[in-house]
Amino acid sequence: MILLFSPKAQSSMDYLILTGVILVVLIPLLTYSMNRLDIARESQISDAVKTIHGAVIELITLGYNSATERVIQIPSGIQSQSINNNMLTIYFKGRPLIFEFGYSIGGVFPINAGRHYVKLFNNGTHIVLSACGNNIIEPPEQCDGASL
Repeated sequence: MILLFSPKAQSSMDYLILTGVILVVLIPLLTYSMNRLDIARESQISDAVKTIHGAVIELITLGYNSATERVIQIPSGIQSQSINNNMLTIYFKGRPLIFEFGYSIGGVFPINAGRHYVKLFNNGTHIVLSACGNNIIEPPEQCDGASL
């Protein structure tokens, strides 16, 4: 008796088809979830900037030599930032996210993932941001969040 198809070959083909179907379903699902995760991280960045913007408005109202401190949460994925007069540009996943303030700002916006304590100071010409604190007290830091 001659067998044209062995049962083992049929079983292997079934597994190959099953693996293909799983990949066809799984790859778009992973792509969709990664896009949603990026949208959530952009929203976290926007919330952090809104918190800083609220503090800037408060310091403008209080006037020269006023200061405040805010706690913000920064997501992962930020590559760099730049502050230019009244504009904050955050580079997230290769795309610039541009935020405009109604007043001149300077200093540094944190880009490392985690909790940051941002001190803001009105020096009369612009609001200065100084960020420190990644929820770890490090020797050179002057604002570890203990005052909050």
